[in-house]
Parts: sequence; C-alpha cells; structure tokens
Amino acid sequence: MLSSAKASPAVLRSHPRPWPAAGLLPAGLVLAVVYVLPTVRLVAQSFVVDGRFSLALYQQVLALAEFWDILWRTIETGVIVTLLCLVVGYPYAYVVNRSSSRRARWLLLCVTIPFFTNLLIWAYAWVVILGANGLVNHLLLALGMIRSPLRLVYNAPAVIIGMVQIQLPLMVLPLFAVMRRIDRSLVLAAQSLGATPFEAFWDVFRPLSMPGIAAGCCLVFVTSLGFFITPALLGGPGEYLMAQSIQSYVQVRANFGIASTEATILLFLVGGLMLVFRGPMGASFKSEDDTLHWHRRVDHRGSVLASVGARLRSGPLARSLATYTATLISRVRRPVLAAHTGIVVFYLVLPMAIIIPLAFSSAPFLIFPPPGVSMRWFESYVSSSAWIHSTWFSLTVAAVSAALATVLGILAAFPMVRANLQGASLIYLLYLSPLIIPAMVPAVAIFFAAAPAGLIGTPIAFVAVYTVLGLPYVVVVVTTALRRFDRSLERAAASMGAPPLRVLLTVTLPLISPAILSGFLFAFLTAWGELVFALFLTGPDATPLPIQMWSDIRFQISPRIAAVSVLLFVVALIAVVVPSAFVRRRARVAAPLVPGFDRI
Repeated sequence: MLSSAKASPAVLRSHPRPWPAAGLLPAGLVLAVVYVLPTVRLVAQSFVVDGRFSLALYQQVLALAEFWDILWRTIETGVIVTLLCLVVGYPYAYVVNRSSSRRARWLLLCVTIPFFTNLLIWAYAWVVILGANGLVNHLLLALGMIRSPLRLVYNAPAVIIGMVQIQLPLMVLPLFAVMRRIDRSLVLAAQSLGATPFEAFWDVFRPLSMPGIAAGCCLVFVTSLGFFITPALLGGPGEYLMAQSIQSYVQVRANFGIASTEATILLFLVGGLMLVFRGPMGASFKSEDDTLHWHRRVDHRGSVLASVGARLRSGPLARSLATYTATLISRVRRPVLAAHTGIVVFYLVLPMAIIIPLAFSSAPFLIFPPPGVSMRWFESYVSSSAWIHSTWFSLTVAAVSAALATVLGILAAFPMVRANLQGASLIYLLYLSPLIIPAMVPAVAIFFAAAPAGLIGTPIAFVAVYTVLGLPYVVVVVTTALRRFDRSLERAAASMGAPPLRVLLTVTLPLISPAILSGFLFAFLTAWGELVFALFLTGPDATPLPIQMWSDIRFQISPRIAAVSVLLFVVALIAVVVPSAFVRRRARVAAPLVPGFDRI
C-alpha cells in the first residue's frame, strides 16, 4: 500500500528536522561570563557588609535626599524625552510610511545616523551650537535680540535636546514598522462612509498604530533611564542623573558600596520595566510577518469601522462641530506634515552641518562661523601619536569583536527561529538586554570583576566586552532575516541530495548575507564609538579613541574634535549605506533566479 511505503532519503531531507538548541551555547557562555555573572556579583555585593548579609547599604542610600533628587530627576527626564520623541516621531514616521521608497530611505537615514554614530560627536555639536560663542547666540546677537550671550548649554534643557535626537530612532523605527503593516484599504473604507481624512486617520489608522506607540514609548523611556554621555557633557554640575551618580561614586568618591547599591537599584528598576513591557518591546524587533500584529489588526477591523459609523450617526450639533474641525485639519495636514518633517530633518542634520565647517577652521579656538579655511586640525590629529595609537587600537578591537559577535550571533539566531525552545521570548530578551540595560550597571560590574584579575587596560577585556555589546545587533538582524526567509529554497536543495551543511553554506547563508553584513557593521560601530565601558577598562597601553575625545571635550574643547568627528561620521555613514547598496545589488542579481529574494 502507498501509505505503508517508506519515504526516500531525498524526501526525508526535504523536511528538515528542528534546529538543535546547542547553537545558543557559545553565545550564551560568553554572555554569562562577561555580562551576567559580573552583574549578579554586583547585585550580591550590595547586600553584603563585612562579609555578612545586610541591608545597611540600602538603608544608607535610601536615607540620602541626594539620591531621591537624582532618581526623580532621572525619571522626569525620561518621561519628558519619551513624550517629546512621541510628539516629534509619530508624524515623522507617518510621513516616512506615506513616502516613496527612495524618499523613505533618505528620511530613515537622517533619523538613524545619530543612533549609530559616536554619541560624543552629537554632544560636542550641541556644545558648539548652544555655547556662548555658538550658532544660536551668534545669530541672536547679530539680529539684536540679545545684548549678551545666553546660557543655553550645561543645563537640563540642553540635556533633553541632545537626548531626544539620540532617542528618536527608538520611537520612529517601531512606529514605522507597525504603520507599514496597516492595510490602507481600511482608511479608504472609512472615507467611503463619509469620514474626512482626519477622521479616518483618528478612528482607523491611529488605533492600529498603537502597538508601535507602546513599543516606542517603552524603548525610549527604559533606555533614557541609563543615559550617561549626553547628560555628562550637556548637563550642569548640580544636575546629575543616576548613571552619573554611579560613575562618580566609583571613580571620584571611591565608595564602591554605594555605587553597587545605586547600580542595583537602577538595574531592578529597568529590569522590572523590561519584564512589564516585554511584549511591546519584543514586538518592536519582530518581523513584518509577526502574527500578533496581524491578529490585532484583524480584530480591529470591525471596531474601528464601527466607531466611524457611530461618529457619522452622532447628534447634528456635535456632528457639525466635529466635521468642521476634522475638515479644517484635513485641509492643512499636508503643509503641516511637510513643515514638521523639514524641521525634524533640520534638527537631525544641523549638528553635523555645524561640525564639518569647524573641522576646517583656521581659528586656534572654538568659534562659529570659522574665520577661515585650514587643514591644521586634521594635521594636528595625524601628527599626534596618542591620537593615532588610539585610533588603531579602536579599529583593531572593534573589528575583532564585531567578527566574534557575528559568528556567535549567527549560531544563536538559528535555534531562536527554528528550534522548539521553551521560553523563547525570555531568551530573546536576554540576548537583547545589553541594548536596554543601562550601560553603567554592567560597566561597573565588569570593572569590579576585571580589576582583581588584572584585566583592566588589556585588549582582551575590550574584545570580550565589545563582543557582548555587538551580539544583540547581530541576533536582531539575522533572526529577522531568517523569519522572512523562504524555506522552500532549502527544501528544494535538500530534495536534490544536498546534505544539511551544504544547504546551509550554499543556500541559506548566501541569501541572508546582507543581514549578516549589517549585523557585523552595527557591531563594529558599537565597539568603535563605545565610551561608558571604556571609562572603566582603559589603561596606559589600551586607550580607545572615544577616551581621547572624552578628555578633549571635557578639558580643552578645540576644533580638533570636529576633525576627528568628521572622520568618525564618514565611517558611520559608510557602514550604514554599504549594507543598503549590497542588498539592492544582490536583489538585482538574484531576483531573476530566486523569486522574492529582494524581500529578504
């Protein structure tokens, strides 16, 4: 009988077995040794006094009025930054969603460049723009609006301005990912019932975009709690946030007990928020085909259209007022959105537009606009052995750690997508945690663990830490590519007799190579511009480039930082543009042979 016949080996190979979970072990081991265990040890230290369990350190910290002021200021800053990112980012993401593919790529490039560029560059740029001799004060003085320079930097508003620019991608990208999956026919159906464009947006499009709003707000708020570089460079001396307070207790006051306690409190706060909001935060990293979003959208079909019908059947007076307001907003929406997008783009590109001329300034000090053109600051950078040594050290460490992160991330991504894992969402969140947990917490933990072992100031310490920091980027992009991958291509190769390893090497990996390249470059950029961990790992023979920049910005702000910033910006721009060009090139080559390749 046909039912009792044995399947051929080729047919069996065409239905691959679930991927083994062992691929998680190498990355998990590195993550545990470098990241998890030192953090657990840091938490344990906060409960130990004189070798015994004690809550004395917590009692001491919680009794400090300074701690509560800093904690409240940190939360308040996070809330303000989150709300501003939502107000600025939602219309921007909406415009990107409605734009042509070419225009959308440029708008997304504008918003993501600050995210993958050294944060020191943008903090330095805002010092130039808002400083006493900066662009804003210079313009106001020229217009006669003020008689003396205003104090626009080294205060809370300057911190918020700088943080919003850095955090905006975390709001725009989840919003855009959700918006692009919304069925436009629902909006058109609402308008066919008599709704104005604004009513259709408010009653149909806005509710369907709520998962993106939730994801963006959660990501921005949680990550804002651990900001260090921007508040340290743009904030005032009496306006510390939590991360600054922890760094001060370690490197200035040498009070390791209070430092570990404050770091543990910050960790518990952020970790608790991650667990509470793990659904929205995890959804922001998932693929376009995520069934959760699809079911939410389907469930909303009847409710959103019913709400439009209810508004249309409301009382005559309320209907007239609502119609007038909605019609007015509908008429001005296009110029308002265009103006908003232009202002946001100007806000995003202004810092680099200021830095580039300063890099070629002939002035011996920081002044804008430059009095003349000169290459003196590039020559100063090239002729400095300390700067060149730091540059090569950063390049070497970043390249090695990015390569290791790429290999480990690929090994971990396959079982995350293709293995039947229990608690897969929690495992995924653990691998993403280095992106979300405030960097100051594991930085202090690693410092306490590495110092007794004599690893401070060694390249191996930088490579190990930067590998962990780059791992989440590789995992995110590779898992996304694998979820969108057409597995029928693998089954076709297996049915022709190819063994699993050959299928992996000749079919799967080549087709997801753009994602692998993107993960490598993002991991490289993370290591290339990382500062917080470098503050605790730097030694005489291991000084990365960000430490040199940090010292110059804090103690002698000069146009040389602008010259270095231009070089770093060019590296980041190439790293962002190259994957996009590679994807388009591979799509043109493979599209005639593999249908749907351009969607990978």
